[in-house]
Formats: sequence, C-alpha cells, structure tokens
Amino acid sequence: PYVVNPTGIGTLPHIGKPGDVGFATHIASGRTTSFIIGDAGGGNDARLGEGSIALFEALGFPGSNPRTGAGLPRDAVQYIVFPGSRCPGAAIWPRRVADIEAQVTDLLRNTPGIS
Repeated sequence: PYVVNPTGIGTLPHIGKPGDVGFATHIASGRTTSFIIGDAGGGNDARLGEGSIALFEALGFPGSNPRTGAGLPRDAVQYIVFPGSRCPGAAIWPRRVADIEAQVTDLLRNTPGIS
C-alpha cells in the first residue's frame, strides 16, 4: 500500500518524502495498514489522502476507485508518517509489504507518544 503526497508539500519542514513509511487507520472501523509514500503529485489542487487501491482495500474498502472516488471512505482516515524513515541506497525500491510492515511496527513500538 502507498500514499501520494500533494505537490509542494515536501518543501515544508518535517514532512515525509517518497520512500518514508507510515501507518493509516480508518477511524470508524479501526482497520489499519502500513504504507510507504510512493510519490508526490496531483498539481496545485491536490489534497491529502490520495492512496493506492491496496491501501483502501486494507482499510476495508474493496473495489474502491481512487481515480473517481467511488467506494472510498467518506469519513476520517488518520495517517501517521515517519519522516526520515526511508531506507538508504538501493534498498528503497522495490520494498516488500512484509518489510514495510516490520519497519512500521518497530517505529510504532519505539516512538514516544504513540500507543
């Protein structure tokens, strides 16, 4: 599963960049998934929350269509991003889902203030 940062957000301080990982929670259902920031884009009108079909399926929305918005959650999804968590060198791509999940689990366990 991956998310896409809106165009220009990467210029702000303390923001995740492509290759960094995170953890998403669909607040209403409590379903969760780990993810990687896969790209930045969408132009000047881009909004937070663009993600892959795999991301939304993991959050309980099978058959969703990110291009049209059909089947996507209409309520809150919380994203926790770990800026600077990108694996160095050639290890960044491709990343296996199990590898991303293990890294995120470790970050969640060892980051103060997250329970």
